[in-house]
Amino acid sequence: MKKYLFIATLACMVLGLNSCHYRVVTETVYESNFKTLDLRVNTSDWRYSEDGGYYFCTLSIPELTSTIYNYGVITCYREYNKGSRDAYQLPLPQTLHNIDNGSGVLYTTTIDYSFAIGMVEIVLTNNDFQYAQPEGMDFRLNMTW
Repeated sequence: MKKYLFIATLACMVLGLNSCHYRVVTETVYESNFKTLDLRVNTSDWRYSEDGGYYFCTLSIPELTSTIYNYGVITCYREYNKGSRDAYQLPLPQTLHNIDNGSGVLYTTTIDYSFAIGMVEIVLTNNDFQYAQPEGMDFRLNMTW
């Protein structure tokens, strides 16, 4: 009986050790670089697109190279209360729900961005396509590669 118990215990140990294979995965760590740019879009910088029905601002960003474009990660945030103790950032795209002060009509504003080598475009679209010139806004562009 002890012989069978010993064989059963040995079999369980062998099966237990062989049933889970732990494979060491080699991790490749790349040296990363990053750059953060503070961007300001003044009220006068916004341009209206008659074709698309939105406001936009195209910013020249020479730091956004082909290496960053092809291999990096680019994120953009809108910064509120810049330079104050109450400053905070919200990532784009951002959707804001608004009430028109004059008529009380509800509408939604979406702020988004796109990028290409050497440039970033920030776009502001209202869902009702009714616009007044947008206010000046602060943004923060983060690039990691």
